[in-house]
Amino acid sequence: MSELNTHASTAHKEAATEHKACADQHNKAAACHDNNKMDDAKDCSTIALKASDAAHQKSVKANDISSK
Repeated sequence: MSELNTHASTAHKEAATEHKACADQHNKAAACHDNNKMDDAKDCSTIALKASDAAHQKSVKANDISSK
Protein backbone atom coordinates (compact mmCIF):
# COMPACT_ATOMS: atom_id res chain seq x y z
CA MET A 1 0.00 0.00 0.00
CA SER A 2 1.35 3.43 -0.87
CA GLU A 3 2.17 5.95 1.83
CA LEU A 4 -0.76 8.15 0.74
CA ASN A 5 -3.17 5.21 0.97
CA THR A 6 -1.80 4.36 4.41
CA HIS A 7 -2.42 7.93 5.58
CA ALA A 8 -5.91 7.95 4.05
CA SER A 9 -6.76 4.62 5.65
CA THR A 10 -5.56 5.81 9.04
CA ALA A 11 -7.50 9.06 8.70
CA HIS A 12 -10.72 7.23 7.86
CA LYS A 13 -10.24 4.81 10.76
CA GLU A 14 -9.70 7.73 13.14
CA ALA A 15 -12.86 9.41 11.86
CA ALA A 16 -14.83 6.18 12.24
CA THR A 17 -13.60 5.75 15.80
CA GLU A 18 -14.71 9.28 16.67
CA HIS A 19 -18.12 8.76 15.01
CA LYS A 20 -18.55 5.57 17.06
CA ALA A 21 -17.70 7.47 20.25
CA CYS A 22 -20.35 10.03 19.33
CA ALA A 23 -22.95 7.33 18.66
CA ASP A 24 -22.10 5.59 21.93
CA GLN A 25 -22.70 8.82 23.86
CA HIS A 26 -26.03 9.37 22.09
CA ASN A 27 -27.05 5.83 23.07
CA LYS A 28 -26.02 6.51 26.67
CA ALA A 29 -28.03 9.74 26.65
CA ALA A 30 -31.07 7.86 25.34
CA ALA A 31 -30.70 5.23 28.05
CA CYS A 32 -30.47 7.97 30.67
CA HIS A 33 -33.69 9.51 29.34
CA ASP A 34 -35.34 6.08 29.49
CA ASN A 35 -34.34 5.87 33.15
CA ASN A 36 -35.37 9.47 33.95
CA LYS A 37 -31.78 10.52 34.65
CA MET A 38 -31.97 13.90 32.99
CA ASP A 39 -28.71 15.32 34.37
CA ASP A 40 -26.79 12.27 33.18
CA ALA A 41 -28.52 12.51 29.79
CA LYS A 42 -27.43 16.13 29.44
CA ASP A 43 -23.84 15.20 30.33
CA CYS A 44 -23.82 12.43 27.73
CA SER A 45 -25.35 14.76 25.17
CA THR A 46 -22.64 17.35 25.79
CA ILE A 47 -19.95 14.71 25.32
CA ALA A 48 -21.70 13.52 22.15
CA LEU A 49 -21.66 17.03 20.71
CA LYS A 50 -17.94 17.37 21.36
CA ALA A 51 -17.32 13.97 19.80
CA SER A 52 -19.45 15.00 16.84
CA ASP A 53 -17.32 18.09 16.26
CA ALA A 54 -14.14 16.02 16.48
CA ALA A 55 -15.61 13.37 14.17
CA HIS A 56 -16.52 16.02 11.62
CA GLN A 57 -13.02 17.47 11.66
CA LYS A 58 -11.49 14.02 11.23
CA SER A 59 -13.91 13.23 8.40
CA VAL A 60 -12.93 16.42 6.58
CA LYS A 61 -9.25 15.53 7.03
CA ALA A 62 -9.85 12.00 5.74
CA ASN A 63 -11.75 13.34 2.75
CA ASP A 64 -8.99 15.83 1.98
CA ILE A 65 -6.36 13.09 2.07
CA SER A 66 -8.49 10.82 -0.12
CA SER A 67 -8.93 13.58 -2.67
CA LYS A 68 -5.20 13.88 -3.34
